[in-house]
Amino acid sequence: MRDFDITSEDIASFSSTTELMEREWAPCRHNCPVHADVRTYIELAAQGHWKESIDVIRRHLPFAAVCGRICHHPCEDNCRRNDVDEPIAIREVKRFVAEHVGKNATVDRPEIQDKAKVAIIGAGPAGMSAALELAKIGYRPTVFEKFPVAGGIAATAIPKYRMPQGVVRIDVDWILAHGVELKTNIEIGKDKTIDSLTNGGFEAVLIATGLAKSRMLPIPGLKHKYVLPVMEFLTNLAFEKKV
Repeated sequence: MRDFDITSEDIASFSSTTELMEREWAPCRHNCPVHADVRTYIELAAQGHWKESIDVIRRHLPFAAVCGRICHHPCEDNCRRNDVDEPIAIREVKRFVAEHVGKNATVDRPEIQDKAKVAIIGAGPAGMSAALELAKIGYRPTVFEKFPVAGGIAATAIPKYRMPQGVVRIDVDWILAHGVELKTNIEIGKDKTIDSLTNGGFEAVLIATGLAKSRMLPIPGLKHKYVLPVMEFLTNLAFEKKV
């Protein structure tokens, strides 16, 4: 369980960055979209070092609990255990660690420095992850979300039987514990504008509203009163509104 020591001579010997990654990373990590250190957190979990395992997971995955539920786990498709019998259940290990240890994990809250105030529009994975990274280096990020909850589609569109709200809150609460401020039920363009944010003391604004619009088919009848876009349907269902 250690990082490989790679010298400049070693790097020069590789024909490409991809070749370097393939040689020094396990296949599971190489094929993970965020290159999570799978081998390390699996080994820590196997030894019962739950806190250390979740710490490793969250280096690359702030939304670890959410990912443990919905990740399509390409790491398992490339697990070396496939050559023997079957892959390690990597996503299930991540899910267990994140849900049973992550909600009680301690946070070393960074010291807020005299840096710029940053407004972030959208409390989905992109916006909240950006807020976390800014808080870690001393900025004071404030996230504005039009819905009453943070978490993006995981909280507003994925059905509860697949993604319980409590699971999303594990990740959101952990991020907020780093000093991130969250303001819900505020829609930019309606309740506030970007100009009002910059005039109100924010020196930078990050727009992280996501892609939550429904894709519509190019067919007749879309304007019929009984035709409902899928995202509107799922959001109404999530907030128990009449559909």
